[in-house]
Amino acid sequence: MKKLLLASVSALFVAGLSAQSFSVTHATQGGIANGSTIVYYVDQATSLETHDFDVHNTSANNVTCKVRKTVQQFASAASLFYFCTDQLCYAPSTVLSGNVSVTAGGQFLLVTDFTPDNTTGVSIVRYSVFNTVNPADSVYFYIEYHVSPTGIGSHSQVKANIGSPMPNPAASVFNMNYNLGNSYGQGAAKMVMYNMLGEAVRTETLVDAEGTF
Repeated sequence: MKKLLLASVSALFVAGLSAQSFSVTHATQGGIANGSTIVYYVDQATSLETHDFDVHNTSANNVTCKVRKTVQQFASAASLFYFCTDQLCYAPSTVLSGNVSVTAGGQFLLVTDFTPDNTTGVSIVRYSVFNTVNPADSVYFYIEYHVSPTGIGSHSQVKANIGSPMPNPAASVFNMNYNLGNSYGQGAAKMVMYNMLGEAVRTETLVDAEGTF
């Protein structure tokens, strides 16, 4: 019995250490699901593609964290990825930020920048925010940049994809990001929701090539 009790306490302690203290939101896209991919379409002549994200400390304690940038794929070796926090902006060669202190319930601004170097293709970068005391306490997301020639439609070579519902679970309302990719313009696109019995309970027509449902 004592051994079982100790095992239970140990499991609770580990669960407490790995509890997620962070969430990420975007001004127009809303909540960004942990591990999700955000797709942006960029003209090759763009000098700077920039996006702002708010990183929230959802815990009841002050947290010291860091931001890690990991480039997954280059469209061109000359493409540049760099980021800023409230405290500092970092050079493209920097992959790990300095310490960022966030009060309980507070937030900080994470600015992500991308320069395509006038080269077409797909570039992917991962941004993660982690607790310096407990690195398992973290949140991350991917940004996928689809760079197209100037004046060419950027959706033609992209597969349709849909994000995760946020929040999850939800009492009545949730948001999902979607992108119709090369399906756009080939007929009416619809989002259909089913219940646990497999019955369609709601259908929505998707008008735009990409957006939030």
